[in-house]
Amino acid sequence: MIPLEEDKSIVERFFVREGCARDEHGSVVPGVEYDARVGLILKIAPLIRKIIASDEDLFSVERDVRHGDTLRATSVGRNFIRYIGKDYFEVADDQDYRLNPYFEVFYSCVNRYGLRKTISRIDNVWGDLVEEAVEILNSCVEDIRREIKSSSFKARLKSYRRSVVENYRELNSYVDDLFNLHARMLVLRVDLSYLEYFRGVDGVTVTDVCQHRSRLLKDLKANVFGPLLGYAWKFEKGKRKGLHYHLLLFFDGGKVRQDVTLARMIGEHWRAVVTEGRGTYYNCNAFKEGYEFCGIGMVDHTDQRAREGLRRIVLYMTKLDEYFKLSVPGVRCFGKGIRPKAFEVRRGRPRRSDLLLPSVNGY
Repeated sequence: MIPLEEDKSIVERFFVREGCARDEHGSVVPGVEYDARVGLILKIAPLIRKIIASDEDLFSVERDVRHGDTLRATSVGRNFIRYIGKDYFEVADDQDYRLNPYFEVFYSCVNRYGLRKTISRIDNVWGDLVEEAVEILNSCVEDIRREIKSSSFKARLKSYRRSVVENYRELNSYVDDLFNLHARMLVLRVDLSYLEYFRGVDGVTVTDVCQHRSRLLKDLKANVFGPLLGYAWKFEKGKRKGLHYHLLLFFDGGKVRQDVTLARMIGEHWRAVVTEGRGTYYNCNAFKEGYEFCGIGMVDHTDQRAREGLRRIVLYMTKLDEYFKLSVPGVRCFGKGIRPKAFEVRRGRPRRSDLLLPSVNGY
């Protein structure tokens, strides 16, 4: 199944905004990368769903003996032309990312027919050239439909989604297990990246970034900042942010407080000690008021609104891969702490309510 827009506000915030660069006030810095994510997720994905939902031709010839034939398009056809003409190919052109097979088929067919370079001319053709343009456009659309219906495509999609589903399920279960053991936790979100000077070709390498992550986790596990109960991280690459991590941390809420201060201390440790001055960070806890469902800060196991906020964070850290995933040979792009053993969870004190959260896309 192609990725669904379950809730546009969730998609927009967690699949688009959270992956882009921010300024010192927490606002997203607009740019080509932001536009590309918006286009891919909120424009191209719905377009593909509409294309494969029918078998009709999207383009035809409008006959006009007096003024010459013109190209006629259905509403879906008009969007097809419009979106190809937009700069939505930023993610698709990045060799370090692997696209969901639906997007791979779409872009490969568009490129096969050379539409990225010719779509502006095709959209304005008239007279004797119209029939050729209609043939090209309808053939491209038909190729998209045929490839998506093939058995080889279904196998590729199943393979692609396997790790996405597994990571989502495991991280959700991991968070639930932590709350089964601990009534209250201090939850932190810190985005770890590098100063702009070190993001270029001669800057930090993937090896450097992995070593820095290992060093930081080692210090966290040593309880340098307090009793750490669990963690999860996601490795990403952005055009403006460069190589970076999204870090989710769980501390014992009975022993530590002041989440904003603690997140800042960890960020400063990353900046000054771990990366030796090359790093920078974004303290998500300092901007909690910007979240409709806040899943960070002090979270009680009975606080369903906060737990929903956490579910959305888990959604972003795992299900963004439903659209496209970073694929660097030999490098892990997602990780979490060791899941509490079953007998440890059962020893937790009984809860007053069952807080199993609703699933996403049936997972």
